[in-house]
Amino acid sequence: MKPLPPLALVCNDSRTLALQLCQQLEALGLNTDIAGSEAEVFAKAEASELIFIELQFSGSNGFQITRQLSGRCNCPLVLVTGTGRSSDLHWALQAGAATVLTRPVLSSALQLLLQQLQVVLLPLAARSDV
Repeated sequence: MKPLPPLALVCNDSRTLALQLCQQLEALGLNTDIAGSEAEVFAKAEASELIFIELQFSGSNGFQITRQLSGRCNCPLVLVTGTGRSSDLHWALQAGAATVLTRPVLSSALQLLLQQLQVVLLPLAARSDV
């Protein structure tokens, strides 16, 4: 049986934005799942090897969710924002995130991030989903 690629959880209440990031991650060789609510985030977090959290999450915010997950999860947490404010990185790191990505997320920046986080990507021939 071939090994499965790492699972990245994309947490965003905008399905369109979540699907865009999922497509980019899948093109780089990861499996993805979407959490569209805060309850889904906490239900799916433990099975994930990498978690992307939207900063502007309805009913909460990415900083709060990251703070809560950082004590429970043993995987990198990455905040995603459309604002690009320099203070976002400071507060994200304080909450327990590895870093912040600004939308639109460039595939090259995503690939560099995965390398920095030492996410092991399986070659296409080794993936079980092909």
